[in-house]
Amino acid sequence: MTLNQINYLNIVLMFISCAFAFYMPYEAFLFSYAVLGPLHYLTEISWLHDRNYFTSGKYDYLFLIVPAFPVALGLDYQLLPGVFSNTLLVWIAFASALGMVLFKRPLQKILLGVAVFFCGMVLSGVPGFSMIISLMLPTIIHVYVFTGLFILYGALKSDSFSGYLSFAVFLFCGLIFFIFTPPAEHYILGSYVKNAIEPFKPVQAELVRMFGLEGSWDVLVAVMRFIAFAYTYHYLNWFSKTKVIGWHEISRDRLILIVTGWIFAVTLYAFNYTVGLVALLLLSFLHVLLEFPLNHVSIVGIGRELNKRFASSANS
Repeated sequence: MTLNQINYLNIVLMFISCAFAFYMPYEAFLFSYAVLGPLHYLTEISWLHDRNYFTSGKYDYLFLIVPAFPVALGLDYQLLPGVFSNTLLVWIAFASALGMVLFKRPLQKILLGVAVFFCGMVLSGVPGFSMIISLMLPTIIHVYVFTGLFILYGALKSDSFSGYLSFAVFLFCGLIFFIFTPPAEHYILGSYVKNAIEPFKPVQAELVRMFGLEGSWDVLVAVMRFIAFAYTYHYLNWFSKTKVIGWHEISRDRLILIVTGWIFAVTLYAFNYTVGLVALLLLSFLHVLLEFPLNHVSIVGIGRELNKRFASSANS
């Protein structure tokens, strides 16, 4: 498959995800999260591990793993009363990951970590900081914003029409749910879906609040359509680029381990959705943290590509 073919395939997957999310938003999200999600976590962590998590130090990734446990296990961990919270742990992991990408010397990383820590203490008093870092960063920012940055970075690197088109379609699909909001009185949730979606309602409610929307059923469904699209395509995007990124190029033993883990995870969700969610929460959150350096690689890469274009325009 050529790069152009993969880009056009992804455009098709965007529209499929969009349609799936539009007609059955709650069911689409729950299905994608339970079936596609665990396979994505396992394969991506495996792929990141083989690339040293895109960090410059051999053991940098350990500092990304540490915050996952207290946060995912729901522990109210505070080193300094009222200051060193789980939100600050995630902030330190995210901001410090930039140093793991840019710097090679341990002292440089330590100094950045100290600066990040004090910066986090200051920001912890800013309204909305905790919500963005602890709730939106591991969810919507991870599956929609960072996915969009990956697409844009790929388009800039290849400088292809299909790449730019895929980015434009991705943005369009994300916006359409807020532009076209037909009445949803006919859409009724079953008791199973109502119970299963309960843990995810804070994300939905926060998006409603952030965009200044009313909390009507039509609006809640529209927001859920966006969430379902973001998650479904996030997973499909990963699997559609298997040949490009090569996450499948692993040993037979590791493949068996991944497939076994995935089957076990899906079985847990099938048995009881809440049980599956709780059991997989650590793995889900861990894959988010371990991806932070790659997120920064994309952001830095976009900056460099845009700088090349501006420099070329200035010289011409």
